[in-house]
Amino acid sequence: MYHAYTVQPIVDNLPLKIQAIDTADDRFYIGTADGSLLVYGVEEEPSFEVTLLDAKKGFSKKPIDLLGIAPSAGNLIVISDGQVTIHSLEDLSIYTPIPKAKGATLFAVWSYMAEAIPHESEVSDTPPPLVAKTADLLCLSVKKKLLLYNLESDGMAEIKEINLPDRPQSVLWLAPERIVVALQKGFFSVDVNTGLTKELIAKGQSLMQSLAPVVGRMEKPMLARVGYDKVLVGRDESSVVVNMKGEVAHETGISWSTMPTCVLHAPPYLVGLTTNHVQVRSLRTKEIVQSINLPSVHTMVPGPTILVASNTSIWRLLPLDFEDQIEQLISANQYLDAQALIEDLEFPTEEDKIANIVRVRGLYAHHIFTAERKYEEAVNILEELKASPIDVINLYPDLMGQKDYVGPPSERKALLVLMDYLTSQRAVLGKYRQEFEHAGFTPPEILPEEHEGLQSFPDAMSDPSAVWPPIAELTAVLKQHEDNPDYASYIETLYLSRLVDTTLLKVYLSVNDALVGIFLRVPNQCELNESEKLLLLYKKYNELIDLYRGKGLHRKALDFISQKPDLLKSAVQQLVTYLQRLAVGDLDLVIEYSSWALEQNPALGIKIFTEQYDEIDFETRQRITDHLQHISSDLSTLYLEHLIHELRDPSPDFHDRLIHNYLADIKNRANEGSLLDPIPHSSQSESELVEFRRKLHTFLESSTHYRADIILKQLPDGLWEERCVLLSRLKWHEEALNIHIYKLQNSNMAEQYCQRHFSRDDPLSQSVYLILLKLYLALLADGMLDLPFIVGFMSRYGSYLDLLESLDAAPKGLTVSDLGQFFEKSLHQLHRSWHMDEVVKNLLLAQRLQVHEKLLYYQSRRVVITEENMCSKCLKRIGNSVFACLPDGTVLHAYCAKGRETTDGDRTAVAANPRSL
Repeated sequence: MYHAYTVQPIVDNLPLKIQAIDTADDRFYIGTADGSLLVYGVEEEPSFEVTLLDAKKGFSKKPIDLLGIAPSAGNLIVISDGQVTIHSLEDLSIYTPIPKAKGATLFAVWSYMAEAIPHESEVSDTPPPLVAKTADLLCLSVKKKLLLYNLESDGMAEIKEINLPDRPQSVLWLAPERIVVALQKGFFSVDVNTGLTKELIAKGQSLMQSLAPVVGRMEKPMLARVGYDKVLVGRDESSVVVNMKGEVAHETGISWSTMPTCVLHAPPYLVGLTTNHVQVRSLRTKEIVQSINLPSVHTMVPGPTILVASNTSIWRLLPLDFEDQIEQLISANQYLDAQALIEDLEFPTEEDKIANIVRVRGLYAHHIFTAERKYEEAVNILEELKASPIDVINLYPDLMGQKDYVGPPSERKALLVLMDYLTSQRAVLGKYRQEFEHAGFTPPEILPEEHEGLQSFPDAMSDPSAVWPPIAELTAVLKQHEDNPDYASYIETLYLSRLVDTTLLKVYLSVNDALVGIFLRVPNQCELNESEKLLLLYKKYNELIDLYRGKGLHRKALDFISQKPDLLKSAVQQLVTYLQRLAVGDLDLVIEYSSWALEQNPALGIKIFTEQYDEIDFETRQRITDHLQHISSDLSTLYLEHLIHELRDPSPDFHDRLIHNYLADIKNRANEGSLLDPIPHSSQSESELVEFRRKLHTFLESSTHYRADIILKQLPDGLWEERCVLLSRLKWHEEALNIHIYKLQNSNMAEQYCQRHFSRDDPLSQSVYLILLKLYLALLADGMLDLPFIVGFMSRYGSYLDLLESLDAAPKGLTVSDLGQFFEKSLHQLHRSWHMDEVVKNLLLAQRLQVHEKLLYYQSRRVVITEENMCSKCLKRIGNSVFACLPDGTVLHAYCAKGRETTDGDRTAVAANPRSL
């Protein structure tokens, strides 16, 4: 409960017994048991003062039972001992008696003046149109009749007399044309114009049944007007609000502690007078708002303020300002009651009402979160209110980053609720950012940073007692763009995104640190400085690297890995993996930081380039090669081998560089053996020199992209086998064979060389065997070979040797029988060549015949041109023009056919004769 009214005594310990009271403007009238009438004036300014203005002793011979005021007519209505008298309010003189009203027990007044201006907090239906009247209506209850009068300042006139089935127990004007009366049998609505009486029905049953009456005589029934077309009816301790159709206007009735003798509607409250108490109830909730203890009170009347009287005293109920009532409820943590009060009130605009409800609901959420630990319900309320994420995050002071906070950390249950909320907010804010970016908005160069805690927007709902950190930086940025509200909203969205993601990172670190890495590896808006401190505090070094990568701060990440390798499990591997993920545009960073990895672990560091950066251009590969060469020629060799053997790079520069590296390695190991010796064929106990020579020799034979003439100039003395390969590429076969014969002194290798390089189609290579034969003959002349060796060579390779040149070069003394196998193979080769020439000749002849036959076919075709033939291109008549005919029979002008692209099967014949071809 709370205080809706304050009680102020205005008359205390009156020596006369108060029987009836009423009030008008700044005066109130008291009727006593001895028939006296007292008139008091009330002054509010400059200070509250009550003054006795007039006292009419013996105003009535009998006790004054009822008083009433007709303000429009300026009359005072008095009932004493069943007599009704009308007095002027000015001098209290009797205006006129009403003899016909003798025996009256009740009356009710309808004042147009009082009803013209509805209460500003009225919550009932829309009032009827106002009628410009200066008179009042008086209804007198006399036995089983209702007497209706029109009261005016210059007199009164009877309007109508209405008969009732029973004596009324309560009478109430609801409208100028309708009266509600309470009879012993029930509640009835009386039509003033027709005099018809209709029982009020509540949802298909008797209203008396809905009030659950007791059998036997009942207490005086209760009537109270509610709004413009509703009435509160009741008997005993029960009452309900009904409309003129007899329908219950509210879902629940009111159960009073004791039957009220009077009820007044003071929106949004019902004020009921019971024995020794005044009860204030909410009309909407029916709950008791305030209970005021006033001993022996028996009368209550409405007016500028509500007056309550006992036998000797009178109090007035002063309503507290509604804002004060709301703040009172908030201070007492009665947020639901405050919300109910706001919903019952009327505000200048609907937006003002909603704003007040939102504020109270937000404070209620804060209360149940901190005091009742209803975390999920509190966050759900704020989410329903579309509160800023700042308001939700501020429920967790330990996450706000304030240096002076010394309280306990948030409970795990609360953090889990916040985690779900922030996750949903990330999706919403991400959608907003995407919409802004699609509209062409770009982030400002500087966003406000968070310093000593999170910052609340000006319209954030918060506890008035809380001290929020200023938002000067954000406000300054927004002010710069106040002429562009859309861009200001975009900045605000970016700020909230950063706030939400940073807080979510804190939550993950507190409740489930396994999610931190996953979170930081996806696009996020975490504030860098604060996130960096958190991750270092929690020793989440790998996650810190992920944060840097996500922010594009590659240099910071690489510095951290290379400068603090002891903090990481495998720093070199992490650096390699990080550099492999960088784009080609970051090649400068890759080259710069790969040096550390290559120095620490060359085998692992080279994978930066061999397992990544495959689809790059020549210049980039050249830069990488130069970089690796600067560190170590071995690394450069590994990379070049990767380019050539795995990526199949045909660039001569790379092939030449790889050969150059091989040669450098060979020269560096020249002390391990002689470069003049042939390459050993055994693989056992090989030195590095042999290994590199074999690798060089294999590459020279397999590669076709290096420049042999340049490499040949770089060869050191020796390396005869490698030199032979280069000479073969240049087709300098005589020099190569000279090396095999005179330097290597290996005829088998010389003959294998001839086998590899002999070609009948190549003029430079078709005489390699003849060159070798001449070299052998020179050795024969020097006595280094014998004649059978020469005969054997010629016999083995007779099919590759030119017959005439070989015979000219052959030594003297050879017989035909010695050269029998030579002649056989040589002649066989000649025959095979002649036979192949014949085959080719016959094939060419057959092709010629086919072409000639095709020509005859096309020349034998006949085309007839008539007046109807049209050119297929220009669509004009052929007529007598020179025309062309396509193989499919289509005809067109020769000019149109000129320049036409044709295939072998789509040749165009041109006719000089315009009529036939």
